Amino acid sequence: MAITLKSSLMRVRAAWGPLSVPTIFTIAFLVILASMNRSVNLYDEGVVVTDATRVLAGEVIHRDFYANYGPAQFYILAALFKLFGPTILVARLWGVLVKASIVVAVYLLGRRVMPVAWALVSSICAMVWLGLAENTVWPAWPAFLASICSVFTLIAIFEKGPSVKRILAAGALVGLATLFRYDIGFIVCTAEAAVLFPYSFIVSADARSRLRSVVVNLAAYCAGIATVCLPVATVFWFAGAIGDLLFDVVLFPARHYAATRSLPFPLPLAGRRPLYSFEYIVYFPLLVCLGVAFTAIPLNRHRDSLVPRFRTGTEDSPRGMWELTLLCAVTLGFFSKGLVRVSAVHMSMAVIPAALILASLLSANARRKVSIGLAVFLAVAMLAGVIPTLKAYNLLTGVIANNLNHVLGRGRSHSIQSDAIDPDSCHPSPGLERIACFKFAQDQSAAVRYVQANTMVSDPIFVGLPQHERIYVNNVAFYFVANRPPATKWYHFDPALQNSKPIQELMIRDLLASRPKYVVLDAQWEGAREANESAKSSGVKLLDEFIGKNYRSVAAFGSLSVLKYSNLNSPR
Repeated sequence: MAITLKSSLMRVRAAWGPLSVPTIFTIAFLVILASMNRSVNLYDEGVVVTDATRVLAGEVIHRDFYANYGPAQFYILAALFKLFGPTILVARLWGVLVKASIVVAVYLLGRRVMPVAWALVSSICAMVWLGLAENTVWPAWPAFLASICSVFTLIAIFEKGPSVKRILAAGALVGLATLFRYDIGFIVCTAEAAVLFPYSFIVSADARSRLRSVVVNLAAYCAGIATVCLPVATVFWFAGAIGDLLFDVVLFPARHYAATRSLPFPLPLAGRRPLYSFEYIVYFPLLVCLGVAFTAIPLNRHRDSLVPRFRTGTEDSPRGMWELTLLCAVTLGFFSKGLVRVSAVHMSMAVIPAALILASLLSANARRKVSIGLAVFLAVAMLAGVIPTLKAYNLLTGVIANNLNHVLGRGRSHSIQSDAIDPDSCHPSPGLERIACFKFAQDQSAAVRYVQANTMVSDPIFVGLPQHERIYVNNVAFYFVANRPPATKWYHFDPALQNSKPIQELMIRDLLASRPKYVVLDAQWEGAREANESAKSSGVKLLDEFIGKNYRSVAAFGSLSVLKYSNLNSPR
């Protein structure tokens, strides 16, 4: 009877295995698609889609336009825009595809370190947080996907022993992550190398073989990264973009990013945010990782070995602790990335592997006696993760319900007047095809149509702010929706950049060279203030004075003012 039951369970597991991946992917894709925020993100999303169109126009990232992301997302979207047309829908579908793939990768990684049921729970938690994260086209998501795949590949050496091929592949995946987000590639490289080094040293028998193992494994890892990144760096070199790359990604962020973009941790103070807010998930990764060291003490009962042991299956094994250590190192790396923009969305990349760690701890200790301290830690960690996740789930289901109601309501009527502006329709007015099926404020739409009516597709425009001495964000999506090229390399605004004297001088030089017919100034962020140095004025008014001297207001649409070049004698 016992043998029959065991064989039945094995057949069920064998049948579920091949079906689970496509099933999980399909469910995740549909859930994330249904939970998308249908509003066009004027800044974050605008940066990605506008930069992709600049790549499509033949421009080189960093050299021809300022960007603090890697090139991969822009070039992939440029290829998709070439095939299917440049629309928000195409970009979003690519983002949903990536997010659904992350859910599958989390599930497969979970199956390596815990039973299937716990891996499924971890993937569901990942799906909830990915569905709630609004910026679907954020380049961090494909970088995160490549990072998870790298961890998955590296964990195999803990099971089967060191393998140069696997380590090389893990490094190549980190290189791929770097091409999407330079910072994420650096973080994951540092975290994985910090674990690969002691592992290579400890598993060898003698001092000579230990040194050789460390050198070979780290060399293979770096070679994998170089295989992916060096060809791109070579292209940048011959394109003359290396200096711009260093400024965009290293010099400027190192000096100003933390000071101008930092956000405080949410605090449970009276009269402020409620304790059940999902934003308190930002503490979850740190809590789980701090607990890993604590849990290693009661789990290690073997005095004959310096290697921590962790229960996997029915026997104590050091393999489980290496897996846990790698996950913890990567989680701490992503947590450090979120220390500047402290929010649930920016900390999601740390939350997802932290959920894997907690599930691994729970599954390993489900049928064994644990110390009181470990039991208390697991209970606190569960509360820190479960309560915000339930809150996130409630928010997610609300968004899905609203989207479904919108689809069902729209399906009954598509008739709109030919001269009406209905940017929320999948059959928008002429000129707004790029935002079909997505929300775009009518003031924005009216300003876009005005600019389109008075310019040609090849005419550059400039979209700025009423004043450029203090900067929060700007309306980068306007370029994409209007299908008009930016008049300056510096069209993507960051505080301490476009409100500095050197950059404003460069922008004025660009405007003199391209001489845009129209300037659009968007005042909707004039009252936005964050608790960082972006709220301070630089006192630099060179660009404002240039615009005031050369342009006059000709139209206004809500927060947007359209200005025309006052010295134009005839249309160009």
